[in-house]
Amino acid sequence: MTLDLYYAPGSAPCRVVLLVAAALDVHFNPHILNLRNGEHLTPEFLKLNPQHTVPTLVDGDFSLWESRAIGKYLVNKYGGENNDLYPSDPKARAIVDQRLDFDLGTLYPRFGNYIYPQIFGGAKADEALLKKLEEALQFLNTFLEGQKYAAGDKLTLADLSLVATVSTIDAVDISLKEYPNVEKWFELVKATAPGYQEANEAGLKAFRAMVAQLKAKTELYTGTQLNPVTLEADPEKRLGNGGIKLLTFYVFDLSISMFSPKHRGTYINRFLLAFTGKKLGNYRKSFGHFKIYFFITMSSLRKTPEMETYINGEQFRMSIDLYYAPGSAPTRLVQLVAAALDVQLNPHILNLKNGEHLTPEFLKLNPQHTVPTLVDGDFSLWESRAIIRYLVYKYGGENNDLYPSDPKARAIVDQRLDFDLGTLYTRLGNYIYPQIGGAKADEGLLKKLEEALQFLNTFLEGQKYVAGDKLTLADLSLVATVSTIDAVDISLKEYPNVEKWFELVKATAPGYQEANEAGLKAFRAMVAQFKAKTEL
Repeated sequence: MTLDLYYAPGSAPCRVVLLVAAALDVHFNPHILNLRNGEHLTPEFLKLNPQHTVPTLVDGDFSLWESRAIGKYLVNKYGGENNDLYPSDPKARAIVDQRLDFDLGTLYPRFGNYIYPQIFGGAKADEALLKKLEEALQFLNTFLEGQKYAAGDKLTLADLSLVATVSTIDAVDISLKEYPNVEKWFELVKATAPGYQEANEAGLKAFRAMVAQLKAKTELYTGTQLNPVTLEADPEKRLGNGGIKLLTFYVFDLSISMFSPKHRGTYINRFLLAFTGKKLGNYRKSFGHFKIYFFITMSSLRKTPEMETYINGEQFRMSIDLYYAPGSAPTRLVQLVAAALDVQLNPHILNLKNGEHLTPEFLKLNPQHTVPTLVDGDFSLWESRAIIRYLVYKYGGENNDLYPSDPKARAIVDQRLDFDLGTLYTRLGNYIYPQIGGAKADEGLLKKLEEALQFLNTFLEGQKYVAGDKLTLADLSLVATVSTIDAVDISLKEYPNVEKWFELVKATAPGYQEANEAGLKAFRAMVAQFKAKTEL
């Protein structure tokens, strides 16, 4: 077995992979990349990973990135059957998936939004961002109530992913005392995760050293030296080439999406682009609940014998309930997968503006109070990509092409799903949602979205679908995002592979019109309504 891992030791995602490898007793040939010297941008590395991110795993002629996709692949390929790290039972695995997506989409980004501007840009602590991080920690604390580990009574991939994040939070002296379940769990995982000290603590030591170094650097540039006008006028004189380069390296080595919109506009303008004389532009945080009206007609539903019974006046209730907001891309993803599997869902449209997701009844189903939320009997699940995996596990039969059982084929689907959640969809939201709230278009954020679309275009080179020659969950996830991009009139003409693929998926995804286009219509109407209001 020849496995190569390209990584940066201080990175939390890299430490996730190291923790999983230690738990499986899988050994790598280590390749530490010097990102500052651009070793992740060499032609050789770009052949392995056109997105040029770390960690990247190479297993023979197969390369893979996105840390959580790598973790799943290692278990599927080298963990043997029924490995507790990623259990085969559909419900148990779905909970692991939900916790992994919670880490990827909520906890780790909120930590980054709060702490990285302080470390890498000398920003003052933002209390609003701290509250968002504290809310995420409280969600985790709630998930752990009555639980030994994050997804049950055994150590899983979810624990190894979350502990990489929580240990990083702890490393910057954010107290966990207000979250007793998290604190207890953290100590347990440190004591029971195989090889924890070598796999995680060594990288944390490097991270702490980097934080201390950068804090020392940024403390040199305080007071009037942080005035953006001063910096833009004469950044070289105030910071010096070394300071600018140091800040440029560390900030751009992180995903730009880790910065909140508020800090992206302020601190990247201030520190990174000041010396070019160009701004990313003003970026105003403006999110809110959207009131959407959506009507489901009887003709839009498949007429099963059960539905005929309903039409004839006898009460019928489907066993799977979906709580959702129709215009939402994650909701449309779940509806696309349900259509592809011919699984019928009992629809519950929540009025978020009226707080229907905050009722005691709904909070019992989903303490994170997000949509979509699926309820299958006494089992509730959220995070759209965890939901769709569960639907395939439970209702898709064996060897379903939507989520193939072959480890390498499945790993590519997982990588594309995580790319959508962590990069493409995030960058779409960062760019477009503030405009819906009245902000001006930010060219810097548009370029980040365009870069993500170019990554997708590269993934599709020579491919029929995003993960091979068959339609998979990855296509359904990405088409929900890409169709939203298209709905706000962002042209796909510069991305011919994406454009061709988009038309193919629209034509071949089962029930595409009902599952996606109806929600897109509601989304377009909402955008038009908000634009009209802001123009006033």
